[in-house]
Formats: sequence, C-alpha cells, structure tokens
Amino acid sequence: YTFQPTAAPFQPVLDACYVLEMYDDWGDGWNEAYFTWTYNRGDLEGEVIKTGTLDYDLAYSGTDTLCTYTHSDCYQFEIGSGYYPSEITWKIITADGNLWASGGPSETVSICGPSPAPTALPTA
Repeated sequence: YTFQPTAAPFQPVLDACYVLEMYDDWGDGWNEAYFTWTYNRGDLEGEVIKTGTLDYDLAYSGTDTLCTYTHSDCYQFEIGSGYYPSEITWKIITADGNLWASGGPSETVSICGPSPAPTALPTA
C-alpha cells in the first residue's frame, strides 16, 4: 500500500486591505445602520467577508478595514439606512490616500478591479 496524501481544500487568503472611513453628521453613530463587505466572483460569490457599523461611542467618525482576496476581483459594499439615514456617509480609501468609492445610506456599490494599490495587511 502506498499512502497518497489528499490535497487540502482551497482556502482563500485575504491579501490586500483598504481603509473604510465612516461619518455621522449628528455624532451619535450610525443608529442601527450596518455595512456588509461581500466577495462577488466565482466559487465564493456572495461570501460575506465583513460586517460592521459606526458605534455610538465613536461619535462623528471612525475607521475600519476592508480586505480583499485578490486585487482584480469584484466586491460589493452595501449599507443599510438605520434610524437617521441622512446623517450617514462613508469613503473607501487606498494606501496612497486616493478615494476608491464613497456614498451614503441605503446604497449598494459594486467595486471591481484592477483596484488601486492596497494598504498592508493589518497586524494584530
């Protein structure tokens, strides 16, 4: 008998990250509005990578990190409206400080590559 190892299933690796800047005009967070960052290509289409919100404690603004599997794939950024949607705005910023995408509440944005230069992966 000869042992034949089996290949491990494909496990994608997040390899590039961008800065999500979140703003609230009133200064009380996003009031139950949440964002969803989703992979939209191939076998992993529809896979939610991250969800989040601007917490009340962060007041007028806060940041988060949105990571991608590869620079040239497609992603979807979606945000709900919460209780006071007119207060909500957001931006996705590249490592070199350029605006990649921006918007407000109740919005869905598809972002496809080739994308701008990413930031380095965060270290924890």
